[in-house]
Amino acid sequence: MASTQEAASNKSSEVSDEPTPAKQPRLDQPTASQESTAMQQHDFTKFRLLEILDNSQRAKYVALLGKFDTTDGISSSSSSQDGKNGEDSKSNSTSAILLLEKEAFPVEQLQQSQLGLSLFDQHQTVETVMHNDIWHKYRLPLESSFCLAKATLVHPATDRLAAKYRQRPCHLVVESPEDYRKRTEPALQSAGAKHSLAWVGNLLDGSAEADRLVFDDPDPAVGFVLHADLKWDGRRIDDLYCLAVCRVDGLHSLRQLGAQHLPLLENLMDKGRKALRDRYGVPLSQQRVFLHYQPSFYHLHAHFTHVSADWPAERAHLVTEIINNIRLMPDYYEKATLTFPVKEGEPLYDAYKDQLDLL
Repeated sequence: MASTQEAASNKSSEVSDEPTPAKQPRLDQPTASQESTAMQQHDFTKFRLLEILDNSQRAKYVALLGKFDTTDGISSSSSSQDGKNGEDSKSNSTSAILLLEKEAFPVEQLQQSQLGLSLFDQHQTVETVMHNDIWHKYRLPLESSFCLAKATLVHPATDRLAAKYRQRPCHLVVESPEDYRKRTEPALQSAGAKHSLAWVGNLLDGSAEADRLVFDDPDPAVGFVLHADLKWDGRRIDDLYCLAVCRVDGLHSLRQLGAQHLPLLENLMDKGRKALRDRYGVPLSQQRVFLHYQPSFYHLHAHFTHVSADWPAERAHLVTEIINNIRLMPDYYEKATLTFPVKEGEPLYDAYKDQLDLL
């Protein structure tokens, strides 16, 4: 996502105590219904699988790399790469990443099953896996309404994005302050990881995902926008996942945070959590707020999830603990040794390869 708005201006604005209502999309930007129509232009029957990037049995999730056959024309924006590989533009395809995740069982339909509506496809065969005393295992064919999947499409997709989703061996890096200066920073700079991001700018100026906006604090120093993340379908509160993107420019990660950023972090905790409580009825004590290190993109942002959600142990740092650490030692994150996972093939893996215990 290209250049962000110049959030840290000299002009200060007063922070409101009340959540700002979701912005209306600008007239020169697509509305939510227009964006929905554009999404419908992707004909998934034209998706051609090239590679299974990842497949998680635990998460019921699969990441697929493929191409759309554009013979029938997907959209001018989606097929803008036609002809680059010397193929006929009429039959060319563009790379796409399709992320599929099985949906949770719909409670309303489960309750309807008590009224005699079957959960199971009676036209399919039940497969017996094993019996042992009172324990019985089967593979059951469910009705199609119980087999829906959430889909996220990245189109067109770059090789870099494909690498992000591709399953590869992971290693834990122990990063000292010196390592950060001599290894991490140069590796990220050379890979262009800290370049400005267009989609972040679109969130901050309200030109994208306005329909998913939960809260907007316009203060250039401590403000942020809070959106319902695409990971969350907005149904089950236990699956709640929201993303707060800070307005201040030039802050990339946890390593840069110090005493001067305490007002920003405290504002995130205070207004962000209250907004989720007011909008979704989630008590403050059931909200988890954290930063990732390393982050998935290098513009300061925080994750808001329900406390019952999965916990990404190696990468996640609770904002409450970050605030406490900085209060105890203002330059804590400048001096701390931090641990994070890296995938083989990533720029940071290459930067630390000589330190890892590789067999």
